[in-house]
Amino acid sequence: MEFKEDRVHFPMGLLIEKWMIYYYPIFDSKNRIPQIHGNAKLSFESELITVAEYYNGKGGLSVFYNDLKRKGVPDEISNVVVSLANRLNSTLRRMPMYYIGRSISFDFHSIYRPEKPKKIN
Repeated sequence: MEFKEDRVHFPMGLLIEKWMIYYYPIFDSKNRIPQIHGNAKLSFESELITVAEYYNGKGGLSVFYNDLKRKGVPDEISNVVVSLANRLNSTLRRMPMYYIGRSISFDFHSIYRPEKPKKIN
């Protein structure tokens, strides 16, 4: 996080990671908890289910989190995790981040203002 002027800046990667961790138990559960009315699926649901199934029997969420934070995700699941991260990035920008703040303002992006990513050298 970075505090600049009257705003707080969160790295998108941090938000993506948190969503992975928050939603993992929902899709790891044998009892499906619908997240959208009707039969619609979340845009990142299939990737997260694949990740949860991979880690099932390997320690589950705690091992996945440890891999994300410390060890690195195993090669055999890394493409799915990258796809999941990309899908979450797109979903977060299009949906909740676009509409956040509409209860206090009629403007879209009234709280969240997308910025170009910083270049890492």
